Amino acid sequence: MMLLLRLIFARRAAEATARSAGGRWDGRLGFSSAAHPRRRLEGKIALITGGASGLGKATAQEFIREGATVVLADKNSQVGRKSAEELGPQAHFVQCDVTVEQQVAEAVDLAVSRHGRLDVMYNNAGIAGPASAHGISLLDLAHFDQVMNVNVRGRSPE
Repeated sequence: MMLLLRLIFARRAAEATARSAGGRWDGRLGFSSAAHPRRRLEGKIALITGGASGLGKATAQEFIREGATVVLADKNSQVGRKSAEELGPQAHFVQCDVTVEQQVAEAVDLAVSRHGRLDVMYNNAGIAGPASAHGISLLDLAHFDQVMNVNVRGRSPE
């Protein structure tokens, strides 16, 4: 309940700040003004793992709005291509399984060869394993390892 009250207070404060600055509240804890466009990532190249859906796709959308060109790296090539198309010309897709180090290196190489550099590496890929009502000790070890390999060991080139 306290968290909800804090969020409501923060929203009202953001709305008031936006109004007093002559802008409009854009639904986030910030505001947008035609006189002061937010383009903090202008000209940046970002690679987002797990970028085809969910938080990864939402992050890509925000990065594009802030001026970046994004490379969506995801295991699901069908959804990844569709997401890149929906996001527009500032989005590109590369198939990548973050548990395979070579694929991560190839995704980075593709981003660099296509755009000349890579400014942001956003390691977003993650999965949820099956839950057990009886505790972690009863989880299947293969599922546990799969979740750990993606969420904890997901590769980042050195």
